[in-house]
Formats: sequence, structure tokens, C-alpha cells
Amino acid sequence: MAGVKSRGVEPLTMVMLVRYQGQIAGFVGATRYGLSPELAARPEDDGDRRRVVAVCEWALELRRISGREPGRPPGDRPQA
Repeated sequence: MAGVKSRGVEPLTMVMLVRYQGQIAGFVGATRYGLSPELAARPEDDGDRRRVVAVCEWALELRRISGREPGRPPGDRPQA
């Protein structure tokens, strides 16, 4: 349409679900992660909770240093 300016499309950030022992245990977003209510209620030194937190922190770090989604090949990002 004439006279209509289009704004640039912001890149999509995927939210990654973290599964542990067949259950959704948490999620990882662009800048933070969260645990399922069940894991969040456990003590901080619980082994399962610590494993899931480690995976979430690893995924955030990978996203930060590489700019790509964990578990995706570099050329496999959604196109805007």
C-alpha cells in the first residue's frame, strides 16, 4: 500500500521446554529460566532440581555466547 511504512520485524526468541525423566521440568527463555512448580518447591540441594537448573543455565549461556537456540543447527532458525 502506498504511503504505509513497515516496521522491521523483531527476531523471534524461542522458549525451550526442559524435560527431565519424561516430565516438563522447566523452560528457558531469552534471558531467564523457570522451574516447574514441583521442582521449584524442592530444596535447592535436591539432585533432580540441581540437574535441571544446570541444563537451564547451560542453555542460557549457549544462547548468550552463540546467539543460537540450544539443540538447533545454526541454519535452522525461524525466518521472520
